[in-house]
Amino acid sequence: DDERRDREDRSRPSLHWVSQTIGPGRGLETLCAALQRVSRPIDVHLRGRTSDEDRRWLADLFPDDLGHRLHVHGLVPPQELLGRIAEHDIGLALEDYDPPSRNLTVTNKILHYLVAGLAVVATDTAGQQEISGYAPDAVRLCNGNDAASLAAQIEALVQRPGGLERAKAAALAAAHERFSWEQQAPVLVASVEAALRGGGR
Repeated sequence: DDERRDREDRSRPSLHWVSQTIGPGRGLETLCAALQRVSRPIDVHLRGRTSDEDRRWLADLFPDDLGHRLHVHGLVPPQELLGRIAEHDIGLALEDYDPPSRNLTVTNKILHYLVAGLAVVATDTAGQQEISGYAPDAVRLCNGNDAASLAAQIEALVQRPGGLERAKAAALAAAHERFSWEQQAPVLVASVEAALRGGGR
């Protein structure tokens, strides 16, 4: 929608994370620890429902003394989400290896990030490795619950001249070529038709 509702300062790299709930056990502890290793100040935008208690927990954990800034946003209607994501530079997809279904698949957020034209930093689950294999210039993988690995991938994007812009362009290209409804709809329809005909895959 080309509106600016989240991001006020475009001179600083902006990192976006979205989930239904903001709180412990969702990788935010690792993010806060990683930011202690990132020298360039970053604006971190978290989107989701959160309690007053969890806001205090997060404020105590967040390293704002290093120049990073934290912004917490509520959920938006689905039709507005892509516009809000597109305001930012880096999408963060921190997923768990357990249960196996979470390891083998991907959540919507990594696909939203690509369609919105964001560089992606993602944990190296099997599902996100597959996405990265198709879009290696857009998706940088880190080890799960590893602050040093996460920090290294963020630093690689924000410190190398032109690195962030190249990754964002690669994300849009990957979305256009593969990770969009327009590209995937024919694949889905063909699979359903084959199943209805009894043709297996």
